[in-house]
Amino acid sequence: MQFLFPTLTIGFALLAVPFLVHLINVLRQRRRQWAAMDFLLASYRKQRKWIWLRQLLLLLMRTAVVAVLVAMLAGWAGRAGWLDALGGQTNHHIVLLDDSLSMSDQSGGGSAYRRALSALQALGERLAIADGTHQLTVIRTSRAELVVGAGSKAGDAAADLSAQTVGSENRALDRLMATSPSSLSGGMGQAVELAAGLAEATSADRTILYVLSDLRQNDWESPERINASLQELSKSGTEIRMVDCATTPAANLALTQLQPVEDVWVAGVPVMVEATVRNYGTETATNVTLDAKLIRYGREVAAPRTDQLYSGPTTALPAMVFEKIEPGKQVTKQFQVYVAEPGTHGLTVSIPEDIVTADNTRTCTLPLIDQQKVLIVDGDAEGSGAYFVASVLNPGGQVRTGAIPEIRPVSFLNSVRSEELAQYRVLYLLNLHRIEDSVARMLNEYVTAGGGLALFLGDATDRENYNRLIEKYPGLLPGTLNAAKDLPLPSGSETPDLLPDGSHPIIAPLAAAGEGALGLVRVVRSLGLETDRDLALGVRTVIRRRDDLPFAVEHRLGKGRVVTVLTDLGNNWTNWTGDPTFVVFLLRTNAFLWSTANPATSRNVIEPLALRMRNESYGRSVDLIAAADAPPRLSIQLQAEPDAENQDLELEVSPAAAAIDGSIDVATLLQPGIFEWWLPRLDGSREVRPVASVIADGEGDLRRAPRSEIDRALRPTMVTFFDAGQMASASESESGGRTGILLALLAAMMVGEQVLGYFGSYHPPLRAKA
Repeated sequence: MQFLFPTLTIGFALLAVPFLVHLINVLRQRRRQWAAMDFLLASYRKQRKWIWLRQLLLLLMRTAVVAVLVAMLAGWAGRAGWLDALGGQTNHHIVLLDDSLSMSDQSGGGSAYRRALSALQALGERLAIADGTHQLTVIRTSRAELVVGAGSKAGDAAADLSAQTVGSENRALDRLMATSPSSLSGGMGQAVELAAGLAEATSADRTILYVLSDLRQNDWESPERINASLQELSKSGTEIRMVDCATTPAANLALTQLQPVEDVWVAGVPVMVEATVRNYGTETATNVTLDAKLIRYGREVAAPRTDQLYSGPTTALPAMVFEKIEPGKQVTKQFQVYVAEPGTHGLTVSIPEDIVTADNTRTCTLPLIDQQKVLIVDGDAEGSGAYFVASVLNPGGQVRTGAIPEIRPVSFLNSVRSEELAQYRVLYLLNLHRIEDSVARMLNEYVTAGGGLALFLGDATDRENYNRLIEKYPGLLPGTLNAAKDLPLPSGSETPDLLPDGSHPIIAPLAAAGEGALGLVRVVRSLGLETDRDLALGVRTVIRRRDDLPFAVEHRLGKGRVVTVLTDLGNNWTNWTGDPTFVVFLLRTNAFLWSTANPATSRNVIEPLALRMRNESYGRSVDLIAAADAPPRLSIQLQAEPDAENQDLELEVSPAAAAIDGSIDVATLLQPGIFEWWLPRLDGSREVRPVASVIADGEGDLRRAPRSEIDRALRPTMVTFFDAGQMASASESESGGRTGILLALLAAMMVGEQVLGYFGSYHPPLRAKA
């Protein structure tokens, strides 16, 4: 026999009171010799059995009244088949368990997710001993997000428990107690949608939906999608209960970004890396230390090391300090990383741990290649412009820019094949008179595929030829070229001929110096440009003339970029090539165009892990070493399959697919950090390709949505709010049928006790009034 308030069971000692009263009444009888009494005793002996039976029934009835009253006060929760038969019903309990990253918040001692699990466990224990039939469904929001993201609407696929009858032992619920918050940021809307489908598909007399969440502002500030599904549930009679599992959040800092600056990522050339820290707290953070560590995956890394956090050797980089981060603000700092060996290396940074540890660390990769060729084609027979560009990109000595300039005549461009052109990282076309249709087609394909193109257009440019290209290849040029326009002489103003646009990354270093950065550059004229397709191509001005006409612009085409300068590199129109700012502009332009083909340096944990390798160089058996907080790390054996053309081997590991088929543990795939692909070469050696997995920005924002605002946003849906510690009382009404029956039984027994007491005692007859 089990009770919700076992302390009150001491009241069962009152069961002795009726017996004591009865014994006291017996002790009060004294034997006396009396003739009249002898006559009554003789009559009593004839009816003794009936009298004793009435007294016994009265005694048992009084004892039962005391027992039922104490049992009700102590919260009797034991099973009783006869009560189930009278008041039992089928109840379907659907629990949506928020396991987003913010649920790992340790504010108030213990995580919000642990409070949610404790509340769920309390519900399971309560239902296991409650009357009636109880079915339990539990859906974690991360699983709902993955399953719906994979295109499935099956709630069973996302549920840890699906309409499972609650018993004294529930191993599935016990396994759920061992889970941890995921690295995902959403899923509540998808979970409510799946819950609505399950509630409709499951037959039950009563359906109760529990939402165990931390009620963060990011999730509940605009819950339109969630409310639509909740209204469907409410209209079908489902009771909705919000269980708040969080407390007032403490201060939290988060690493929200770590990535190399767009540049030439070449081994032996320093790479600048940006790290951003956001303050989600309400107080200013000071002297925040950022530790950085480089993981080298060079040729010496020949085999995976699952007993270590990384297979490659690590090198600690100099620490940095964020002196001050205001509440709600973020601060970005840059630091330099130098690696001499080509390959994809890893980088991890961390700040001191706080209430959410998952966002205190972030990783990225550094894909460094060897120096690559850039093509320079000059329309001037003397090649003076090509000389300027080549000397900037390859100054000689020990200075490395990553580019190997290759100067070719115009005839080379007219005869080159697409495969040969793709070997160049950036193309520089300087004052070409014409561009043939076949060349324009190749250039269009080259840029669309991710190449970089720089056009310098001057007095030799055939504008009609270039403008005709727009009709066939509208993305190759930023707009229609017009006749050259002279720059009017300054009217006493000290405004320079050229002004940088500070919003563009190419010219940002010069723009930081102010309008006078280009003060020594003189411009006589430049070609006119009519950018009537700005919206479609995203044309942005890099440098403008004093009269606000564009001088250098940039636009995108497919995966690539095009920078167009409306002057040549001769001395007829400008003296820019003799100014130091030209060197800065050209190096920044080269880095900007080069970076279009740079690979991604990280992936969100919810995105698939993709691998592609040449069929003639690698075997099909691949190992994936999963990221982990601490060793040992899990090694997953996989098989790559050839593509349609049988040239490449492909492999994709999707967390969404794993959530449905269960082929790989989803929690392993959602772990942030460095994953390692280990590829078998056909020569017997192995190659490693690290991949950085990161969490989405924003989950460190722990601001809570007030219950009143949530209630207002969800209207007209009726929602009842509880704290996590009130989960047992939230399900208290589940025993309403039993309590009502016991109350009715108590009333009936008290009436019966009065009736038995009346017939078991003497009452003189009523005399009529005279």
